[in-house]
Amino acid sequence: MLKTVDVLGTSIHLYDLLNRLGAMCMLVYLIFQKDRIQSVSLFTAGIQRFKKPLHALLRTLAQLVVLMLLFLGLLLTVNPAFGKWFTAGNANYYGTLVAWVLAASVCSLLFLCPPARYFDLYSPGLPLFLSISKLACFFDGCCSGFAADTFYFNLETNRREFPVQLVESGVALALFLLFVIYERKKKRVGTVFPLYVTVYSASRFLTEFLRDDFPNVLGPLDAYQLMSIVFFALGLAAFFVMRKRGADLDAFVSAKYKAFYGRHFEKKSGNKHRTPGKQRRKNG
Repeated sequence: MLKTVDVLGTSIHLYDLLNRLGAMCMLVYLIFQKDRIQSVSLFTAGIQRFKKPLHALLRTLAQLVVLMLLFLGLLLTVNPAFGKWFTAGNANYYGTLVAWVLAASVCSLLFLCPPARYFDLYSPGLPLFLSISKLACFFDGCCSGFAADTFYFNLETNRREFPVQLVESGVALALFLLFVIYERKKKRVGTVFPLYVTVYSASRFLTEFLRDDFPNVLGPLDAYQLMSIVFFALGLAAFFVMRKRGADLDAFVSAKYKAFYGRHFEKKSGNKHRTPGKQRRKNG
């Protein structure tokens, strides 16, 4: 099992290298979503009211803000500390999902983008990061599978075992491709993330049967399978709520943003509407 690689004479831990690569791939995906995020943002819509030279400058600055916010959300999402905060000291992907909800909510608020649409655009990048992260687990020997004499030898557990990490990586890659397509084809606002949580939880429940790194706590089920059941139920409930009310929620938040920030953009742009009487006094 390969633990480290030499890069320009420097030995680098492969686990850290692959996790950073996963974060970079996720960031690249988010950069490709940048223009679509801007298209639903009240902030960039407000910029269009300014005069052309100032509009061009502010639009460039807005693009930089988008990238910074995406990067901030990414850092919060992939930071193992968040997983530990939400899962009693053991970093895991469910903790990451909870952290991502908080990070994405803050970023959507800062960029004045309705959260439902922001979540839709951002969500397919999550399984992309997970797919590469699971490769890191394979080379590091963590998240180990059940003992099996016909498979690879894990130096961490000092035995031969089933490479469940590769199965999980393949499932995550398939989910990435599936949700990239679904996000483009969907007809209901805000359904991408709840559906991803639902499908991932179902797949995680099944792949846990191929692992034995955690003891069973309820019959044949371990703690992660119990968490999978909870997140499956939450994701499914949220999916049906957003399927019925996602568009209404999106419109409500957009209206609140416009009511709160719209006058600010109008004052800054100098495009206040004047009454005919005021215009005549100015012309006279």
